Amino acid sequence: MRNFDHELAFAVWFSNRYFDDEVAYVKTLSHEITFATSHTKEILGIKPKTNLLENKSFTIIRDQIIQVDEVLVKNMSDAVVMESLLINGSIQIFYWAKKLISIGGEIYMLVEQTVTGELSAKKLLGNQLRPVPRYYSRHQVRFSNQEQCVMYLLANDFSIEEIASLLFITAGTVRTHVYSKIIRKLNMLGYEISNKEEASQIIELLGYGRNMPDKLLKSIRPSSYIVRSL
Repeated sequence: MRNFDHELAFAVWFSNRYFDDEVAYVKTLSHEITFATSHTKEILGIKPKTNLLENKSFTIIRDQIIQVDEVLVKNMSDAVVMESLLINGSIQIFYWAKKLISIGGEIYMLVEQTVTGELSAKKLLGNQLRPVPRYYSRHQVRFSNQEQCVMYLLANDFSIEEIASLLFITAGTVRTHVYSKIIRKLNMLGYEISNKEEASQIIELLGYGRNMPDKLLKSIRPSSYIVRSL
């Protein structure tokens, strides 16, 4: 844990560490904001002397935030935390490095945006079983929105049955998409593919497993959970 003798020493360190266009803030263990970069105020709407849990984007997941923070404080550990937040009517996904620090003998939590987390479609969508569509163009081949959803899920290791549940279609319909449409179109592009496993590999190589289609993104609920310890 990094220690600072007093608040002024931390303020100097904080202003030198983060640029205005970075997202970082500091809060007390009761979730009062004490420091925040300008960009944090712009995109999250939080500022010093306000309570994070009273912000409408965070209120909806306040119980999860409290639970995550309690784990970190209890274990005196730092972690990468994923939060899917409802901002301006749409879900946005953030990865935070949450780090405990000491200022004048009091424990605070430093929260900074990080790119070290890895988006897990299984974690985001797997418990709900029941960026803009990207088109790859060659020889006039186009994949429909539904096909792109199936391709994204295939590339992220979802089974036929799980895909059917997420898209509210039958397993037979998923197989039709995979074998009669997606594989056929991939072969039109020059790939010699005969099964789902080979298709999944090519789909991943083409990049269809990277950007979650809007239809799937809309099904993600606001949440907060620990990805890994630091």
